[in-house]
Amino acid sequence: MNIENRLITKEDEHLLIKYRDNNGLVEKYVHPAGTWKNHDAVIKWVGSEIIFDKIKKEGMRVVDLGAGDGPVCHMIADKGFDVVGVDVKSWSFPYQSLAVMVTKDAIEFVREYEDNSVDVFMDGCAVTHFNNDSDENTPNKGWRSIFEAVKRVMKPGGYFICFSDIQVGTETCVGEFIIPEDIVRMAEESGLILTSEYNYNRNEIFQHSHQGLGVASFVFTKL
Repeated sequence: MNIENRLITKEDEHLLIKYRDNNGLVEKYVHPAGTWKNHDAVIKWVGSEIIFDKIKKEGMRVVDLGAGDGPVCHMIADKGFDVVGVDVKSWSFPYQSLAVMVTKDAIEFVREYEDNSVDVFMDGCAVTHFNNDSDENTPNKGWRSIFEAVKRVMKPGGYFICFSDIQVGTETCVGEFIIPEDIVRMAEESGLILTSEYNYNRNEIFQHSHQGLGVASFVFTKL
């Protein structure tokens, strides 16, 4: 299933829900709040796993940024990978996992890592909430801060798999949710590159109910 580097569509939504059900993820990774029922969460969680499965190699070291109460880092750890999930809040889970959970600000946490030491960074829609002290020239400075930190710590040829809520329009905006064009621009300005050409087609895009937001996927790397 090809869902990287594009805006998620309604068809993608249906396929990812089917993947969730066929693989028994709701039962295996029980969510106390029942968030598996929220289709945007399914897109981000399942989509992250599918993209990871495409790029995974034995021995990869993985960091899940803003892991929150989602199961992504646990699903990846259960595949036999060294995974650290970092979040400003401590969470408990009704299932066991080999993932190491750290309670800390994600940007500060990444800045403490050695250069070229992590194979894969993952973000299931946490970065967009980082540091909303923005202006018209730097909407959501958290994006730029994490891109710069990831660029230094990521191994050459590594990956940053990212899902984010985005504004569905095409005009640059300031605030927590911005357009995918600006996310890509800030990543490239920080020295990261996309693994493939980005598809900004907004036809049949999935949208959150009553929110007017879509979901975008990104896979960045560095040379």
